[in-house]
Amino acid sequence: QGYFDWVDAFLAQNPGYHELSDRSIMDWAVKSGLWRPSGPRGSSDKPDFKFGLPAMDDHSIRRVLASVAPALRRNFVVP
Repeated sequence: QGYFDWVDAFLAQNPGYHELSDRSIMDWAVKSGLWRPSGPRGSSDKPDFKFGLPAMDDHSIRRVLASVAPALRRNFVVP
């Protein structure tokens, strides 16, 4: 059982928690309507962002979310 298998099981049992990882950022971006060119997607732990947006492609969004998350009143699972 890998890390993301554990996270998936934990989140299923603890709906008050939110995942804050590259794969969850990727999922959020796609669900928000950001378009990605087709091609290799990387892996679950290190997905290739390649949205054509500098803040997404250079992972700046991860740093922004890591800075903002402590101010939010939510529980997070962070890799």
